[in-house]
Amino acid sequence: QSLGIQLFPNPVSDYCNIRLGNGTYELTLYNMIGKEIYRANVSQSQYKLDMRKFEKGIYLLRIKNIQTNSSQNFKVNKM
Repeated sequence: QSLGIQLFPNPVSDYCNIRLGNGTYELTLYNMIGKEIYRANVSQSQYKLDMRKFEKGIYLLRIKNIQTNSSQNFKVNKM
């Protein structure tokens, strides 16, 4: 289910900008073996995810709306 979230740029080298709707969101970043490596609760409509500390590769970002319990997944390519 799409929450209308925008994520850019992708691929990313430093910061990934995330545009969210209204509400509170849980952002969880996983590496490709499924290990959770970052989590944040966000209530603002825009968020900058700092990707500089992560190795190059593909990551899964799950963004879940806390109120509706619906989520949207993104593959993030870290360069």
